[in-house]
Amino acid sequence: MCTEERGAALLEFLVSVTLFSIGCVSAFASIHSLQKIRSYLQSHARRVHVEVRTASLLSQLVTDGDTHRLPSPFRLHREGTVTFSDLTPHPYFSVKSLRGDVLTGYALSMIDALSVGTASGGITACRTTSSGIPLSSFKSFLVMSIDGESEMTGTVRDIGQGCAIFNLTAGKSVSFPQSATPPHAVIIPILRHYSYAVDEENVLRYVAHAGEEIIEYQPLVDNASPMKLTVSYAPVPIITYHSHLKRPPKHFSAFLQRLSPFDTLVTLYVP
Repeated sequence: MCTEERGAALLEFLVSVTLFSIGCVSAFASIHSLQKIRSYLQSHARRVHVEVRTASLLSQLVTDGDTHRLPSPFRLHREGTVTFSDLTPHPYFSVKSLRGDVLTGYALSMIDALSVGTASGGITACRTTSSGIPLSSFKSFLVMSIDGESEMTGTVRDIGQGCAIFNLTAGKSVSFPQSATPPHAVIIPILRHYSYAVDEENVLRYVAHAGEEIIEYQPLVDNASPMKLTVSYAPVPIITYHSHLKRPPKHFSAFLQRLSPFDTLVTLYVP
């Protein structure tokens, strides 16, 4: 092979290697881009799933607000600062680093409402209808009087014919003003009293209340973002959940018009 032919062959080889290298670099770049796109889509899908799950839980809390017609079915705590109804800090949450807003709600078992008869040696009260749930299984009760309402905890002893003897005490409450004073007129079992909060590890938790005590602190959703919420009450209670994904905010509205505590008492009390 002459010098010119060897030179041409070498040049052809170098051109082929260069083209092959460019092709490999392009292929690797395309694979890397696809991997980045795939990673982004997976991350976005997870975040959407978390927001959908969080929205579903908030919707259920609003639904619980329609188990009764009291004026304030839920309470918003800004930036993880959870307080009792008298605005003093809740000691359980004071030692935790919660992220974002915290929302508290409750459900009442109105069908199990009891009219108070006597109050000597404990409160004797009777119900005319029943859900079938034993009264002793409820962790706390809403006690109403002409002056207002209080959340109370204590013991219950069934004495038959829909009646029971209650030995209850009122401490502080996250949701109720603790304004009931004797004579008490009505006792309503509290089905659920709970908060949704995102902790320092980005876990959305279900926090169950019974008066001043926390009786559950359960994880529900991992990789949750801090909740940003707004609450309004006119003409009906509405919670607005603001997305972190540049999606439109979601609105969750109660359906029942609210009654004052006194009007609620009037509708329930059977002397």
